Amino acid sequence: MRHILHVNPNTVEVNTLFIQPTRYCALNCPGCYVKQHISTQEHVHPQEMAKLFGYFWNSNKAWANQLTISMDVVPRIGNSVHLLRFARYLEEELLAPGALEREERPEVHLTLRNLLSAQAYRFNGQHSLFENVDVVTVSNGCSLDTPFKENKLVKFLNRNFMLDISSIGWNSSTTNMQVDLISRTLEVYDHVYMLLNKTPIGKPVDLDIHKKYLAKYQEVYTLLSNSLGDKISRDTCVDDSEKFIKTGFGCSSNVSKFQVWPDGTVSGCPYAIRGHGKVAVVAEDILDNIRQARKVQDFSECYIHRAM
Repeated sequence: MRHILHVNPNTVEVNTLFIQPTRYCALNCPGCYVKQHISTQEHVHPQEMAKLFGYFWNSNKAWANQLTISMDVVPRIGNSVHLLRFARYLEEELLAPGALEREERPEVHLTLRNLLSAQAYRFNGQHSLFENVDVVTVSNGCSLDTPFKENKLVKFLNRNFMLDISSIGWNSSTTNMQVDLISRTLEVYDHVYMLLNKTPIGKPVDLDIHKKYLAKYQEVYTLLSNSLGDKISRDTCVDDSEKFIKTGFGCSSNVSKFQVWPDGTVSGCPYAIRGHGKVAVVAEDILDNIRQARKVQDFSECYIHRAM
């Protein structure tokens, strides 16, 4: 892992880059931060979005310690072609000549709504898209989970688990049921990441509700971490907010962490309601938008530390 020093003005260096290539998802999940994001309905061409990945993966134009690509559930009709084309271009970048021989390369993560959706990215009977992916994160389990793991199609399997905001009304019995559910999840997954249910930055926030929710979240996490150790992780927004309270420094958004939206605009925080920069046409435009996003601080509008 490189230290991100921003010493070379000709190279875009980040610690973590999240790429959201499309809004064309078959699902409409409650609280989806992508669909709450206020932006144009434009989409960067799939080949240019994959080229952006290639710049960080296998060039001297850019560097990221970690690249995370969101692979949504492919629509059965209409816009399914957009995401499938992106997946094919992404596969080409991953398998580009010389890329795997580099002494240093980013850690690559793919996120999927469920492992069944991975079948859509099976080209020529193979799951070669996953061959050079370090971590696959799943946000909803399904019956395919176990064979997916047993076939060793992924190196490391993570499950995102979001505690429902209605948990503020749970009693101790309900809480213990959730603890048991997450513990059993680790029979299939290598790791669980406990997501915090967040209101997008820029929208009205009821701090009283979020204080109660955060207290329940911390209760469940503490019960789990005591027994599961490093197999479970707390949402980094919680860690960053605690650090901010103690030191005045915390979130790395807009410093070394960035989110690329389907139209090529960029924010530091995935929960920022708007991106920065212009609608991108080519991959180089997105690099410029990352430079623009460095000049602002999305964390200034974050409410989580105020709910602690």
